[in-house]
Amino acid sequence: MQSHLPLRLWRLSGGRLLAFPKGRLVGGALQQPCRSKALIRLFHAKVPALGAPHAVLGEDDMIDSVNSFGSASYTASKTEESFEREPKAAEGTFASVPALSAPTLKALHSDFKYTAMSSVQEAVLSLLPTEKDLLVRAKTGTGKTLAFLIAALESAIARRRGRRFDEKSVTVLVLSPTRELALQITEEAKRLLAPHRYRVATAVGGPGRNRFISLIKSRQRTDVLIATPGRLLDMLENVPEFQSKCQGLETLIFDEADQLLEMGFRDSISAIVDKLPSQRQTFMFSATLSPGIQAIAKKTLQPGYDYIDTVPANETPTHLKVRQTYAVLPYSQQLPILYDIIHQHRQSNPAAKIIVFFPTTKVVSYLAGVFNDIPGMDIMEIHSKLTQMHRTRVAQRFRRAHSAVLFTSDVSARGVDYPGVTLVVQMGVPSSSDQYIHRVGRTGRAGASGEGIIILSPYEKRFLDGLKDVPIKQDMRYGPQAPAARNEEVKQLLGEAMRHAPKDMAMECYSAYIGFHKQNAALLGVSKETMIKGANDFATGVLGLASPPSIGRSFAANLGILRVRGVNLRE
Repeated sequence: MQSHLPLRLWRLSGGRLLAFPKGRLVGGALQQPCRSKALIRLFHAKVPALGAPHAVLGEDDMIDSVNSFGSASYTASKTEESFEREPKAAEGTFASVPALSAPTLKALHSDFKYTAMSSVQEAVLSLLPTEKDLLVRAKTGTGKTLAFLIAALESAIARRRGRRFDEKSVTVLVLSPTRELALQITEEAKRLLAPHRYRVATAVGGPGRNRFISLIKSRQRTDVLIATPGRLLDMLENVPEFQSKCQGLETLIFDEADQLLEMGFRDSISAIVDKLPSQRQTFMFSATLSPGIQAIAKKTLQPGYDYIDTVPANETPTHLKVRQTYAVLPYSQQLPILYDIIHQHRQSNPAAKIIVFFPTTKVVSYLAGVFNDIPGMDIMEIHSKLTQMHRTRVAQRFRRAHSAVLFTSDVSARGVDYPGVTLVVQMGVPSSSDQYIHRVGRTGRAGASGEGIIILSPYEKRFLDGLKDVPIKQDMRYGPQAPAARNEEVKQLLGEAMRHAPKDMAMECYSAYIGFHKQNAALLGVSKETMIKGANDFATGVLGLASPPSIGRSFAANLGILRVRGVNLRE
């Protein structure tokens, strides 16, 4: 029996039809002979997913037309009956994509333990190999990282026809909005590229600048580079060896492009693009398609790029599906209630994974220490003051854990995928309503259920006015109606833990609290006096201090609170 090679058809604007058997273009337009025995799989231009098996073409058979529904009329020397007898990989599996090389399949099957593709992976990889630029709308947590890594890798392999990558050049460059996401991508890239024996490097902000420069100057291979905008632009502008290494770049990938813009990297992106070779392939992945994304796409993508949308038009955003509640509590009740929330959620869910957000890094560190002194509590912490190595280690531990609790600042709010998060707790106001939504979006991912709770002080309650479009309700489980005996028991546990907490760190938390709330005072519409009263209540009710600590005159002057009632100035 003759074997048939998969032939992929794509109907483009202008009626052209592209056919790809085993990764090679054999049909350039309608009425052009197909010079290969091949199984047809059909695509619709607007829905880039595999269509149903349609027919088997023999050598010199002609494709006559493709109608608007993606079906084809044809003259074939083989029948559909012969197709049914042909062995083939299961639909939607990585093995069914003919363009994937053996080392890639080995990594997917042996290391990742993956056989089936996600929708974004199927949509992107079904186009391989491709020389066209791609704009892909895909959400975090959908497998898009592997999709763009495999697409870039296999397209580069196809260009070489068996030759190795140029060891003097960066072949693939991935731009990520945050260090955490960059390191997450790096880990996946290393696993994917291991069977290929290609090397992955990371260029992110932090103390590793000199180490990265040494790596570049040592002329070691840097086949795939994952970078954040600030560090990448720094290297391009100040390290000639790195700029030279990037002149052989073949594929540039923007991951979480919408976040790159939201975080203020528009000018950096423009400067980076101007310093990279214009003859390259570019992939842009974004959860949304805002006017800003369209403008960047117009500047960076070649005309005629393919647009793939893997987010269903009628899909409800994650933050509208997650059950969300709030509780307005005086500061003196907030830590006992937080303890109860964690305790009860873990008791009711053996696979509980909880993320608790705090407004500042100092508060994260202080309260993680307090809770870890309570018997039965095992709290992980992540914030920007930890070393990158430590943050990576904690993130991996939390990601792999069956059940865990993470105290964190906003470094975990966007661009990091933690699978299986069942509850997000927000202690105090975030910096904006958008940040509230990003935080809640850490749970309820990939179709799973999730829950979000925000705990506010009375003077922070006005923040809820900015969540009118969010389905959030008052949580009747917590507040004055909570059992008094239980409250007292928990207060005793916390009081004992507080006695061991460093008071100098508590004082630093107080100053950080004032700085955060002064910066976001307009969000709450409160006076400086009300803000300071809230800070003083926070000092005694949450930080466990006997009285509000004093602050320096210069610090108070910089915040414009030098003469505000309630401020305790240090002499």
